[in-house]
Amino acid sequence: MIMMRPTPDADARRQNPSAGFTLVELLVYVSLFVFILVIAGSFMLQGLRAEKLVLGAAQATKTGQLIAHSVKRGISNSSNFQHTVDANGRELLVAHTRGPGATLTWVCEAWFYDPTLNGGSLFRKRVSPVAPIAAPNAARTGWTLLADGVLPAQSAVGSRVLRASGPNVTLDLTIDVDKGAPFLVSTTIHRRIPGAESLACF
Repeated sequence: MIMMRPTPDADARRQNPSAGFTLVELLVYVSLFVFILVIAGSFMLQGLRAEKLVLGAAQATKTGQLIAHSVKRGISNSSNFQHTVDANGRELLVAHTRGPGATLTWVCEAWFYDPTLNGGSLFRKRVSPVAPIAAPNAARTGWTLLADGVLPAQSAVGSRVLRASGPNVTLDLTIDVDKGAPFLVSTTIHRRIPGAESLACF
């Protein structure tokens, strides 16, 4: 039988409990501790990334639903609307639509999309009493930001987030918040008020 003799350092520690660790032992312990910290840190970072993605997707979903509701309410209750695109690809949709109150009133409501701002920005404006609405200048006074990170759902050149055809407006876009999972909004809205056209907003 082969007998293993304890090392002198181990014998010394048994004989003198107050003796410290050797340099090699300290290096081993520190290496193990660092390895455990790296593993724990990687799990924590993965959890934080997953949480950020979930929160971003939830925010994008909420924002997309608010945009769809805003455009649907304005266009479906409109007597007339007009969609224009300038040379820079900026879109302006203006509608002469019923006001939100119980009493019948008319307001001008507009949505403006600028693909050059913050990954694509969508704004909204309402004017009462009715008055023409033009595309905003750099100050964008009176316009409310609905969302940044808005892109056309179709990646082809010339694709639009808004399209008008006859009495219909199609909303076709994606919203990406904090580089999370983009939320798709694709819906067609029909104008329900025929024969009551007004050019007061254009």
